[in-house]
Amino acid sequence: MSAARPFGAIDRKGSGRWRVRYRVDGRVVNGGTYETKRDARAALAAAQTDLNRGQWSDPRLGARTFVEAFEALLDHRQSLGKVRPATVEGYRSIARTHLGIDGGCVTGWGRRKLATISRADVNALTHKAVT
Repeated sequence: MSAARPFGAIDRKGSGRWRVRYRVDGRVVNGGTYETKRDARAALAAAQTDLNRGQWSDPRLGARTFVEAFEALLDHRQSLGKVRPATVEGYRSIARTHLGIDGGCVTGWGRRKLATISRADVNALTHKAVT
């Protein structure tokens, strides 16, 4: 019986910090750097747990702004032929009205990084929209 393959790797950088890396879908993911090896092990274990539970999200995606993700979604759906141009314009109108996305001018949620938007933020927005 062969030994189980390790989930990821932890190595020490020249700065003395500990780097975490692991593979997801054949791609190496940088799991961050940490002051102690113990913290790095905990981060690697948390990433593995999230993957196993289906709750892992790509850390690169959290660096995108809401408007970048919104436009990428609209472009993708249009490229698949899933939505009509009039529907896309309707989505943009809603985004301008409720999320502060106005053409080239990005205010409100539009310039926020996805990683900074919490469930509480979404709940507050939906509550505001229905009251």
